Amino acid sequence: MCTYCIETVEAGEVASLSSSGLRSNQTSQFTGLGREESPVITDLYPNPTGGDLNIELAPIPGEGQLSYTVMNSLGYQVVSKKLGENRNISTIFSIHANDWSSGMYYLTVSLDGRRIAKKVFIKK
Repeated sequence: MCTYCIETVEAGEVASLSSSGLRSNQTSQFTGLGREESPVITDLYPNPTGGDLNIELAPIPGEGQLSYTVMNSLGYQVVSKKLGENRNISTIFSIHANDWSSGMYYLTVSLDGRRIAKKVFIKK
């Protein structure tokens, strides 16, 4: 018997280990779970950039608070902004990055707590 084992479990099957290490299988059904819509960055250009960074998102269904945050490679927040909170959220926006130092940054776009992150490179 191994101490740390990885097993593949089929969809709908729940695997549990008892304290004795024996595996028991149960079949379960999940109801009421839907796919949550997360923001999807369809285009991020130019990357690398020395000026403005343009971000294009896939259309966002429904309502929600859309925002973005940019962190530098040391983990410090460079900029953060709320973009909108309704069905008419613009899905194309620009970030003015002219004053940033050369290097790697992390752009995180959030929609009501669901996030997507991308690397951004600044080259002067």
